[in-house]
Amino acid sequence: MRSIVIFVFLIISIQGFTQTSFNTKQLDPQIEEIIPHLMEYRSHIHQNPEISYHETETAKYVADKLRSWGYEVHTKYGGGYGVVGILNKGAKPYIGIRADMDALPVEELVDSPIKSTKRALFEGVETGISHACGHDVHTAAALATAELISKDKSFSGSMMFIFQPAEEGGKKEGLLNSGAEQMLADGLFEDLPKPEVLFTLHVIGGAPTGFFGLNYGLQSANSAFFEVKLKGVQGHGSSPWVTKDPISCAAQIITTAQTVVSREADLTKGAAVVTFASIHGGLRENIIPSEVVMKGTIRNLDTDNHNLVLNSLKKKIKAVAEMNDIEADVIYYNPVPALYNNATVSKNTARVLKSIPTAQNVSDEIQAGTGYDDASQFHNLIPACYFLVGGADPTGKIKPGGNHTPYFFISDEAVKNSFIAFAYLVYDYLNNPYLSGKP
Repeated sequence: MRSIVIFVFLIISIQGFTQTSFNTKQLDPQIEEIIPHLMEYRSHIHQNPEISYHETETAKYVADKLRSWGYEVHTKYGGGYGVVGILNKGAKPYIGIRADMDALPVEELVDSPIKSTKRALFEGVETGISHACGHDVHTAAALATAELISKDKSFSGSMMFIFQPAEEGGKKEGLLNSGAEQMLADGLFEDLPKPEVLFTLHVIGGAPTGFFGLNYGLQSANSAFFEVKLKGVQGHGSSPWVTKDPISCAAQIITTAQTVVSREADLTKGAAVVTFASIHGGLRENIIPSEVVMKGTIRNLDTDNHNLVLNSLKKKIKAVAEMNDIEADVIYYNPVPALYNNATVSKNTARVLKSIPTAQNVSDEIQAGTGYDDASQFHNLIPACYFLVGGADPTGKIKPGGNHTPYFFISDEAVKNSFIAFAYLVYDYLNNPYLSGKP
């Protein structure tokens, strides 16, 4: 008898782990009613991308929708490019959702009915722009969730929707590079109360639709961007001995910099990356230029490694430049701390994600990646969970392109999954506020 009782208890425990604390059959018809609107929001935002700290029309679109649904709307946060919507339909619980809105200077090459054809100037260069990281999906899913809640007369709780600019890092005079940090610097949680729990997500173009991934701790890396200006002496390419060649110096710096990771960082503590992604100098074949500018990014899963790499890279750049009689200026910007998931929120998030009918693979043990997301600024202040949503074309007709590439693609099914995930998580917490009363 005891073994049977234990067996039944185990079954109940397993079933409880994969079930939500609310009746999904009652919510699903409401979700279905909103899905056509969801796809409309996604199409509009996808076809009208705006790069970091230029999200003027996107922010207006979001704010107008929120106001039409009865939300209290704030637009001063994030340098005036962010939007915060608050809806009070009961004092407790108080739940938050964050979505980023900015696009990238990447020309979209996917043959899609909603393909972006927009162009813009990025640091003085005209380029195609697109939502090559899926922020249109994040924003649309959050908007659809906001609409769902506003129309549900039985909803009893409070919501904060944070629509953030410049997640990719933006350069705007007087503003911080991180849009999340700028929203906080503008007094977001000084003026408005913090939610007791926060949910954030990110779509992944290369992962199958139906996949959800998260873990219970470190999720993404410490990050910083860098810019190196090398100043030499210009001259004729036929007489390099009368010049001070910044191009030759740049090549040596790029090679030497790799030893910071391979020979100095303690990789037993986690991955470390130094990437030079942009190098510009010179105009024609026979003129050695006076200046070269290089830009790149640093990522580390361990904070000690991160500080080591920052210090060592600058020392090596300066040393190589001095050896070549070149003047070197090194600037670090957009520092973003590592993102950590709250264990309690994440375990409950995994439980809820497993109950989504279209979920095909939910992993709560994914390895921390070297990507970054400045949602970490919010995670440092609020118990939160950041999870990944797979978005590859389920038909296989469109080959998946990675994030930040011209062939980045997210399926319609993944857009729906993102919305359903947000909705389920909100309603689960509404009916089971597992953090209430806890510090």
